[in-house]
Amino acid sequence: MTDTPESMNLLADRFFTAVEAGDIDMIANIYAEDGIIWKSFDEIETTAAQSLAYLAGARGRLRDVKYKNIRRSVFAGGFVQQHRYTCIRRSDGKAFDFPACLVVTVQDNRFVRIEEYYDSTNRKELISGD
Repeated sequence: MTDTPESMNLLADRFFTAVEAGDIDMIANIYAEDGIIWKSFDEIETTAAQSLAYLAGARGRLRDVKYKNIRRSVFAGGFVQQHRYTCIRRSDGKAFDFPACLVVTVQDNRFVRIEEYYDSTNRKELISGD
């Protein structure tokens, strides 16, 4: 299947909706089996399976996860999305709202690589109350 701008936009919408809903099965269907996720705060590549485990755990720690102010640019083979990530930490009700950017490589309508950029201070504060 050829990845078109329309199919990539639909796939991206499905992915972010699934993350907001905590739908790990849907996210697993979007990730390529050998997909790689890289985050700027530690510069370590993780597997799709590791990312799914993290997202499942985050669902228990966070609520009201939303992507807001989305700006997405599709290019041949992927897309870039800038957004504000918002959520509430379950342990103490603290709200978070910070900017992030993802560069996603798509092949055969699956995410083969995600590069996620955000300030590590935001992540440290987010997990500090767990």
